[in-house]
Amino acid sequence: EIVCSVIQHQPWVLRFASPRLRDDPAVVTLAVQARGFSLKYASDRLRGDPTVVRAAVAQDGSAMEVAAPACRDSEELVGVNG
Repeated sequence: EIVCSVIQHQPWVLRFASPRLRDDPAVVTLAVQARGFSLKYASDRLRGDPTVVRAAVAQDGSAMEVAAPACRDSEELVGVNG
């Protein structure tokens, strides 16, 4: 609960989180909803998760730059932010 509160208000701290937290969909989704480019610090698995990537790109279209290649090539995700 404390971790989620910190991540939600200061999403950049995901960069310093443990690998377990950077692979937690709930934690990463909170971070990317607050700052989409936080996707950069998510695990490889979550950078390829369409739900997480969609949340990141909806907040900041440039987050697509750090998404997994499969998501960058996804027609479904390419137009999310405009």
